[in-house]
Amino acid sequence: MKKGWIWIVILGLIFSVFGIYQRIEIEQRDKGVQLVIDSQALSEYAEGLNISFSSILGEISKQKVTSLAVSEVKLWEAVVSRSQMVFPGFYFLLSDLEIDSIDPRMLYISDDVSGPINQRLSPLAKLVVINNEIKLWEFQEEYSVDTKRRKEAEREPTVSLWDEALYPDYSLLNLGKGHDLSVVSRIQNPYLQTPESLEYVMKQWDGKGSLIIFQGKEVLGYPNNLKISAKLLEGTPWGFVEFANQYGEKDLARLTDYNLVRVHSITPEEMIKIAPNVAMERYLRAVRERGARVLYLRPFPKLTPVENLDWFSSLATNLENEGYLLEKATPKPFFKSSFITFWLVTLAIIVCGIRLMLLLGFKENISLYSGVLPLLVVTALYLKGYTILARQIAAFGAAVVFPTLAIGSIAIEVKENNKSLLKMIGTVFFYTISGVLLLSAALSDLRFVIKIEQFLGVKLMHILPPLMTFWICIKNLNGGSVRSYNFRDSLKGTLAALWPPRLGHIIVLVLVVFVGFIYIGRTGHDWGIPVLEFEENLRVFLEEIFVIRPRLKESFIGHPALFLGLLVASSVLINKLRWLLPFILTIGSIGVTSVLNTFSHAHTPFLVSLVRTGWGFAIGAILGTLAFLLLKLVVRSDKNG
Repeated sequence: MKKGWIWIVILGLIFSVFGIYQRIEIEQRDKGVQLVIDSQALSEYAEGLNISFSSILGEISKQKVTSLAVSEVKLWEAVVSRSQMVFPGFYFLLSDLEIDSIDPRMLYISDDVSGPINQRLSPLAKLVVINNEIKLWEFQEEYSVDTKRRKEAEREPTVSLWDEALYPDYSLLNLGKGHDLSVVSRIQNPYLQTPESLEYVMKQWDGKGSLIIFQGKEVLGYPNNLKISAKLLEGTPWGFVEFANQYGEKDLARLTDYNLVRVHSITPEEMIKIAPNVAMERYLRAVRERGARVLYLRPFPKLTPVENLDWFSSLATNLENEGYLLEKATPKPFFKSSFITFWLVTLAIIVCGIRLMLLLGFKENISLYSGVLPLLVVTALYLKGYTILARQIAAFGAAVVFPTLAIGSIAIEVKENNKSLLKMIGTVFFYTISGVLLLSAALSDLRFVIKIEQFLGVKLMHILPPLMTFWICIKNLNGGSVRSYNFRDSLKGTLAALWPPRLGHIIVLVLVVFVGFIYIGRTGHDWGIPVLEFEENLRVFLEEIFVIRPRLKESFIGHPALFLGLLVASSVLINKLRWLLPFILTIGSIGVTSVLNTFSHAHTPFLVSLVRTGWGFAIGAILGTLAFLLLKLVVRSDKNG
């Protein structure tokens, strides 16, 4: 183990490079971005200003917006336009018809055999015959939603018949064709459907849409007919809308062999409030950093037509300046690293995990057995077909092991009086780069790149490395049991070294707990801790300077503490501040942990994450050095005083 572990890690790193290179090649070729204008929002905007919809659409098409999103006409819209009649049941109480079969609480719609009511909405209705000749479809006005179908059903327990879609807006289809715009079909899932009704929905569009973006909360065919929908799509790509979380989207993605493109959209409600410059950066960031290749656009309600046109033109220009091509978006080809690559990567992660257990104070035989078990489990999961879960476990292991090793190894260097600054920096970078490569290779699979699947355990990966780092540093730097490999004896020795506690210990501990609460609360899913206005402004400022901005907790918290700790450890200050070093290095582990977290976002292009990480280390090194020089001055003045 002592001699051979490094060669296992090197072998894993070599194979990880091959896996990552395949991903980088695909990301570099994926330069096509499709600009889509929403017809409904544009129509409402034109109507509000009393200008011609056709004329403003023509002007927008000149700004390199290549596609028009056409929605389907809903029942209430058809009634308002008098193209469809709906009769309330009580209406028939005033007629001379035999009304034994009429329920005054229901709604009744007549339709021919080939019409949308009969073909599309009939699963919601029952057929009623009056006077042996008049056929009507009987509907409820609202239908209850099962919580198994939608999780928000408790607060939104019903869906309305009036919101059901009938057919595409054919006038907009023709208008888009007249302006040489490709059509993006906004297809709405019928609340109840059969294979026949779904087939009718697709036939209504008659292949006119070059891309499908599903309207509403569900993809077509959810919940019981997704296989039918996948077959009906027949190779037509569809849009996976960021943050929309449409029901059934992940299952449909698998059934369509991931024939999809990522879409970024700003909702109508947001468009009222958002500043144009903020929206610009948001769209560019979605393309640059999250792999969005369809930008779904709406006009700004508060801007004039000329200002909106200028904004669309600027967006197109900015995209082209960054090297993107304004053309039809195409799905990424499927790829994943081979089993051999994945297995060697996992083996390298586990070998480093064994080294970590030794650093923590576990006995060697326990550490070895603890490494064999996860290797067998991950291998079995992969071979049984649970490849995603196997990759998630391996990636999580890398995200926890390498930040802890990177900083924990520094504590060992200091304990053994190896105070070479370059060697310590090299140790940190070796483990950080190794973690980045192995984690990225573990997630080298299209399903992570398009974010159908994602890294699991975000909060836990932010908690464990700092905790384990603190333990290793206290154990080795503050008088804990140095030579013992027994975990229990090490714990007793460490606690004895911290008792009685100093005032400095208490102050630093309180500060670490407070910062830790904010730090954990702002990772993963929202814990209700809002982004401060100052922080938001700082993000915008850094983005203007660097384009790909570094992460704040790396640049201004983790990395400055890391470099401060390394400089203190390699200088004479270690004699006076040895008790403080575990706290500094623990905060420093936040930066390295954040780096691994950056690369766990596999939907962000690898090279973008690399640039972001580089800027973070550069800023952190500068700030850490300045903090060290200031600390030297403080210690010197204290000594002179």
